[in-house]
Amino acid sequence: MVRYQGPDTKHRLVYMPSSSSCKAAKFVSRKHIAPVPIKRDGPEGYCSRWFYSPIGSHGISSFPDLRGMEPQKAVVVSMADWESDRAFTKVVGLQHFDRVAMTLDGILNVKRAGLYTLCTRSDDGSHIFMDGDVIAQAPGLHPPRTGCGDKYLSRGDHSVYVIFFENGGGAFETVTYRGPDTKDMLVPMPSAGFPGVCEVAKPECLCGSGWCSRWYFNPNGAAQVRDFPKTDRLNPNEAKTTEFVQFHSDGQLSHFISKAGRFDRVAATFTGVLHINMPGSYKLCTTSDDGSRLFVNGKVAVNNGGLHGARTRCADKFLRQGEHDVRTEFFENGGGANILVRYQGPDTKHRLVYMPSSSSCKAAKFVSRKHIAPVPIKRDGPEGYCSRWFYSPIGSHGISSFPDLRGMEPQKAVVVSMADWESDRAFTKVVGLQHFDRVAMTLDGILNVKRAGLYTLCTRSDDGSHIFMDGDVIAQAPGLHPPRTGCGDKYLSRGDHSVYVIFFENGGGAFETVTYRGPDTKDMLVPMPSAGFPGVCEVAKPECLCGSGWCSRWYFNPNGAAQVRDFPKTDRLNPNEAKTTEFVQFHSDGQLSHFISKAGRFDRVAATFTGVLHINMPGSYKLCTTSDDGSRLFVNGKVAVNNGGLHGARTRCADKFLRQGEHDVRTEFFENGGGANILVRYQGP
Repeated sequence: MVRYQGPDTKHRLVYMPSSSSCKAAKFVSRKHIAPVPIKRDGPEGYCSRWFYSPIGSHGISSFPDLRGMEPQKAVVVSMADWESDRAFTKVVGLQHFDRVAMTLDGILNVKRAGLYTLCTRSDDGSHIFMDGDVIAQAPGLHPPRTGCGDKYLSRGDHSVYVIFFENGGGAFETVTYRGPDTKDMLVPMPSAGFPGVCEVAKPECLCGSGWCSRWYFNPNGAAQVRDFPKTDRLNPNEAKTTEFVQFHSDGQLSHFISKAGRFDRVAATFTGVLHINMPGSYKLCTTSDDGSRLFVNGKVAVNNGGLHGARTRCADKFLRQGEHDVRTEFFENGGGANILVRYQGPDTKHRLVYMPSSSSCKAAKFVSRKHIAPVPIKRDGPEGYCSRWFYSPIGSHGISSFPDLRGMEPQKAVVVSMADWESDRAFTKVVGLQHFDRVAMTLDGILNVKRAGLYTLCTRSDDGSHIFMDGDVIAQAPGLHPPRTGCGDKYLSRGDHSVYVIFFENGGGAFETVTYRGPDTKDMLVPMPSAGFPGVCEVAKPECLCGSGWCSRWYFNPNGAAQVRDFPKTDRLNPNEAKTTEFVQFHSDGQLSHFISKAGRFDRVAATFTGVLHINMPGSYKLCTTSDDGSRLFVNGKVAVNNGGLHGARTRCADKFLRQGEHDVRTEFFENGGGANILVRYQGP
């Protein structure tokens, strides 16, 4: 908990706000005595943010908790003046304006100080916040109802924040005010602008091999999804890369995209590139509940649409050598759900297998029909393997088999010339950890074969490992064990072959080498090289959406398998998650886990919160953090409050003189184990 107390808070201890989650403070001269304007990044008007069916298919009876959610639409509006459903649908584009939540961010510029009355009239519930305080409200479910409140406003800028929701039936929302600036007439409340940008953060897939999946929750608003919705007009709620379109149940689908509640009224698209080495007739299949269809090079190849249980539809299509754009569309209205995409033909030895994709972000590059040489796999990287490292991927638990990494981002990604690590020290040189325990690793590469023939592939590891070649498991040494070798044979044609290695280390010594032998090596066992890899070898770094609030960055197991007993050096790490929060106000480990959608226990976690504190009235302020375990608060780069160490919920405060203007604030926090909380408050004039 971070709090403060001083002139700006009327000497009450309140949660410390931040005027910007991404910009540094701009300091104001001590001689400046005019009202200090709130930073306006946008044009005149309010930034309105719209959340469609924020609690799924359930009705809304009070304003929902939107923390961690991204709006489906963000648009600047001149004022809040909607008196019918049609007025709302003109803004958001929904057919039915039901089960929608909306927020407005704005700034009221007051020219004449005095007592003002603020009013919200709404159907259903609404509240108006002015400078962080609730002034007017009309909560609950009801026909158009007015709620007003009075507040003395000084000359200058005042932040305005409006929340509104509509459950069903008619909809209405107007925001009005009266006072010295309006000659005491009730008029629509204008906004001089708003902090930050008014846009929706559009999720994107990391470029590499696999399918790019984009997910749309309630794409028709409150209406059912009985056919393929027009997703090209929507921003996805989630975007993730998946190796195969292979989801057997609604539970597996919900887990993949971290969706709370039932997996109903959802649409998705999967886009990729299918690489064909051997031309011929291929059987293409989708299995789904409800509808799905598969496009190849822009044309429908398989149509499995409609509302139905799990059903398979297939079609035959001649595919020439080279790359083909593939796209799968899928929707689920209600009940059970699944979606699978498979194919069968010359490249699969006529077995029905899951369809791979060589790129999640690039269009196919077509090859001339006269091209008869081996078709190379697209190489975006240099020679070598792309290694991706996942520290403690299942939290503080031991690893006994290769963990499910779907939906996870690695902590490190680095190009390595070959897989040849014969000690813990060899691994730690690559990843920089003190203890190489509870780590999973993947390798992506391409083996270029010059002489076709039978090859032997071997993995020797401590603990478990597997080698996949062209999507098939060839060699394996699974489980927990000292260095052990697993080998397998495969006939390899001349040309490029995809290599994918998975490895994990639970504890103790570590070892991993990948070798091969065959015609290219004169039948000698040598380290397997890689001619490159598809995509880029980098970690997708989460970023906060720029606007008002604190930018929080979260680091899971920042010390690897070791405990977190002090503030870790997070500047050397990529965060696992980044989200904006209005206040640093988390009272329990459950609330913290929910905010960042973290599965399992909230242990061995570190976080930073960065923002800008705007001070209107200079003076002495009390700054406080409450935390379990450690926390500390920096103001303008210097420690103001130190609440470090391992302890239960504890508050530490310090007094600091803050001058008028903006101040950079940063809170650091860590939790080793047990209960957890973090709050930041302040108190002053």
